[in-house]
Amino acid sequence: MVDYGILSIVLTGIGIIGAIVYYTMTLRNATKTRQAQFFMQFVDKIHTPEFLSFWVNMIRWEWEDLEDFERKYGSVDHPDLFGERYSFFSTFNDLGWLVEKGIVNVEDVNALVGPQLFWMWDKFEPIIFEHRRVYNFPDQYMYWERLYIKVMEYRKQANLSSEIPEYYDDYLSSLSNR
Repeated sequence: MVDYGILSIVLTGIGIIGAIVYYTMTLRNATKTRQAQFFMQFVDKIHTPEFLSFWVNMIRWEWEDLEDFERKYGSVDHPDLFGERYSFFSTFNDLGWLVEKGIVNVEDVNALVGPQLFWMWDKFEPIIFEHRRVYNFPDQYMYWERLYIKVMEYRKQANLSSEIPEYYDDYLSSLSNR
Protein backbone atom coordinates (compact mmCIF):
# COMPACT_ATOMS: atom_id res chain seq x y z
CA MET A 1 0.00 0.00 0.00
CA VAL A 2 1.05 3.54 -0.70
CA ASP A 3 1.71 5.68 2.31
CA TYR A 4 0.20 9.06 1.42
CA GLY A 5 2.35 10.85 3.99
CA ILE A 6 5.60 9.70 2.37
CA LEU A 7 4.22 10.32 -1.12
CA SER A 8 3.30 13.89 -0.22
CA ILE A 9 6.79 14.51 1.22
CA VAL A 10 8.44 13.10 -1.94
CA LEU A 11 6.21 15.18 -4.22
CA THR A 12 6.88 18.28 -2.14
CA GLY A 13 10.63 17.61 -2.40
CA ILE A 14 10.40 17.16 -6.17
CA GLY A 15 8.43 20.40 -6.41
CA ILE A 16 11.03 22.29 -4.38
CA ILE A 17 13.87 20.91 -6.49
CA GLY A 18 11.97 21.85 -9.66
CA ALA A 19 11.42 25.37 -8.35
CA ILE A 20 15.12 25.76 -7.48
CA VAL A 21 16.18 24.55 -10.94
CA TYR A 22 13.67 26.86 -12.62
CA TYR A 23 14.77 29.85 -10.52
CA THR A 24 18.46 29.13 -11.23
CA MET A 25 17.84 28.91 -14.98
CA THR A 26 15.76 32.08 -14.96
CA LEU A 27 18.44 33.93 -13.00
CA ARG A 28 21.18 32.68 -15.35
CA ASN A 29 19.21 33.77 -18.42
CA ALA A 30 18.51 37.18 -16.89
CA THR A 31 22.22 37.63 -16.16
CA LYS A 32 23.15 36.71 -19.74
CA THR A 33 20.54 39.14 -21.05
CA ARG A 34 21.92 41.95 -18.87
CA GLN A 35 25.47 41.17 -19.97
CA ALA A 36 24.43 41.19 -23.63
CA GLN A 37 22.62 44.50 -23.19
CA PHE A 38 25.63 46.00 -21.44
CA PHE A 39 27.99 44.83 -24.20
CA MET A 40 25.67 46.12 -26.90
CA GLN A 41 25.78 49.58 -25.28
CA PHE A 42 29.53 49.58 -25.99
CA VAL A 43 28.99 48.29 -29.51
CA ASP A 44 26.33 50.93 -30.16
CA LYS A 45 28.70 53.64 -28.97
CA ILE A 46 31.54 52.33 -31.14
CA HIS A 47 29.27 52.19 -34.18
CA THR A 48 27.97 55.75 -33.93
CA PRO A 49 28.88 58.02 -36.86
CA GLU A 50 30.69 60.39 -34.47
CA PHE A 51 32.83 57.64 -32.97
CA LEU A 52 33.67 56.16 -36.37
CA SER A 53 34.44 59.57 -37.87
CA PHE A 54 36.82 60.33 -35.03
CA TRP A 55 38.37 56.87 -35.49
CA VAL A 56 39.08 57.70 -39.14
CA ASN A 57 40.61 61.04 -38.11
CA MET A 58 42.77 59.43 -35.42
CA ILE A 59 43.98 56.69 -37.72
CA ARG A 60 45.39 59.43 -39.97
CA TRP A 61 47.34 61.14 -37.22
CA GLU A 62 51.11 61.09 -37.67
CA TRP A 63 53.85 62.01 -35.22
CA GLU A 64 57.56 61.52 -34.68
CA ASP A 65 57.70 61.09 -30.91
CA LEU A 66 55.71 61.86 -27.76
CA GLU A 67 56.62 65.54 -27.83
CA ASP A 68 55.46 65.87 -31.44
CA PHE A 69 52.29 63.94 -30.60
CA GLU A 70 51.50 66.20 -27.65
CA ARG A 71 52.13 69.32 -29.72
CA LYS A 72 49.79 68.13 -32.49
CA TYR A 73 47.10 66.29 -30.52
CA GLY A 74 47.72 66.81 -26.79
CA SER A 75 45.43 68.30 -24.17
CA VAL A 76 47.28 71.61 -23.78
CA ASP A 77 46.68 72.89 -27.31
CA HIS A 78 43.85 70.57 -28.34
CA PRO A 79 41.54 69.81 -25.40
CA ASP A 80 38.76 68.78 -27.79
CA LEU A 81 41.01 66.11 -29.31
CA PHE A 82 42.10 64.98 -25.86
CA GLY A 83 38.51 64.51 -24.73
CA GLU A 84 37.61 62.51 -27.82
CA ARG A 85 40.82 60.47 -27.63
CA TYR A 86 40.40 59.77 -23.93
CA SER A 87 36.81 58.68 -24.48
CA PHE A 88 37.90 56.43 -27.33
CA PHE A 89 40.79 54.83 -25.43
CA SER A 90 38.70 54.46 -22.27
CA THR A 91 35.93 52.71 -24.17
CA PHE A 92 38.37 50.02 -25.30
CA ASN A 93 39.93 49.83 -21.86
CA ASP A 94 36.49 49.38 -20.27
CA LEU A 95 35.67 46.70 -22.82
CA GLY A 96 38.91 44.95 -21.91
CA TRP A 97 37.91 45.07 -18.25
CA LEU A 98 34.59 43.43 -19.11
CA VAL A 99 36.43 40.61 -20.90
CA GLU A 100 38.89 40.28 -18.03
CA LYS A 101 35.98 39.87 -15.57
CA GLY A 102 34.26 37.29 -17.79
CA ILE A 103 31.24 39.47 -18.54
CA VAL A 104 31.97 39.59 -22.29
CA ASN A 105 33.85 37.00 -24.32
CA VAL A 106 36.65 37.65 -26.78
CA GLU A 107 34.81 36.07 -29.71
CA ASP A 108 32.03 38.65 -29.41
CA VAL A 109 34.50 41.54 -29.15
CA ASN A 110 36.35 40.30 -32.22
CA ALA A 111 33.14 39.86 -34.19
CA LEU A 112 31.66 43.26 -33.41
CA VAL A 113 34.56 45.67 -32.85
CA GLY A 114 37.75 43.76 -33.66
CA PRO A 115 39.32 45.90 -36.40
CA GLN A 116 38.82 49.20 -34.61
CA LEU A 117 40.21 47.74 -31.42
CA PHE A 118 43.39 46.17 -32.76
CA TRP A 119 44.19 48.76 -35.44
CA MET A 120 43.99 51.52 -32.85
CA TRP A 121 46.08 49.64 -30.29
CA ASP A 122 48.70 48.94 -32.94
CA LYS A 123 48.83 52.60 -33.92
CA PHE A 124 48.79 54.15 -30.43
CA GLU A 125 50.76 51.55 -28.47
CA PRO A 126 54.01 53.59 -28.64
CA ILE A 127 52.24 56.69 -27.31
CA ILE A 128 50.50 54.76 -24.55
CA PHE A 129 53.80 53.15 -23.51
CA GLU A 130 55.48 56.56 -23.45
CA HIS A 131 52.62 58.02 -21.39
CA ARG A 132 53.01 55.14 -18.96
CA ARG A 133 56.71 55.91 -18.61
CA VAL A 134 56.58 59.73 -18.53
CA TYR A 135 53.58 60.01 -16.21
CA ASN A 136 54.60 57.02 -14.06
CA PHE A 137 51.30 55.32 -14.74
CA PRO A 138 52.36 51.74 -15.63
CA ASP A 139 48.84 50.32 -15.80
CA GLN A 140 47.31 53.01 -18.03
CA TYR A 141 44.99 51.26 -20.52
CA MET A 142 46.22 47.86 -19.37
CA TYR A 143 42.85 46.22 -20.00
CA TRP A 144 42.87 47.47 -23.59
CA GLU A 145 46.36 46.02 -24.01
CA ARG A 146 45.27 42.68 -22.55
CA LEU A 147 42.19 42.71 -24.75
CA TYR A 148 44.34 43.37 -27.80
CA ILE A 149 46.51 40.36 -26.92
CA LYS A 150 43.46 38.17 -26.34
CA VAL A 151 41.79 39.20 -29.61
CA MET A 152 44.99 38.57 -31.55
CA GLU A 153 45.37 35.14 -29.91
CA TYR A 154 41.73 34.36 -30.69
CA ARG A 155 42.21 35.39 -34.34
CA LYS A 156 45.29 33.18 -34.68
CA GLN A 157 43.51 30.18 -33.13
CA ALA A 158 40.50 30.74 -35.41
CA ASN A 159 42.79 31.02 -38.46
CA LEU A 160 41.68 34.60 -39.06
CA SER A 161 44.08 37.18 -40.38
CA SER A 162 45.74 39.15 -37.63
CA GLU A 163 47.91 41.17 -39.97
CA ILE A 164 47.58 44.91 -39.51
CA PRO A 165 47.42 46.75 -42.84
CA GLU A 166 50.33 49.02 -43.68
CA TYR A 167 47.93 51.84 -44.54
CA TYR A 168 45.23 52.19 -41.91
CA ASP A 169 43.52 55.14 -43.51
CA ASP A 170 44.08 54.63 -47.22
CA TYR A 171 42.53 51.42 -48.43
CA LEU A 172 43.33 52.38 -52.02
CA SER A 173 47.03 52.25 -51.18
CA SER A 174 46.48 48.90 -49.49
CA LEU A 175 44.71 47.58 -52.58
CA SER A 176 47.35 48.82 -55.01
CA ASN A 177 50.15 47.19 -52.99
CA ARG A 178 48.72 43.71 -53.39
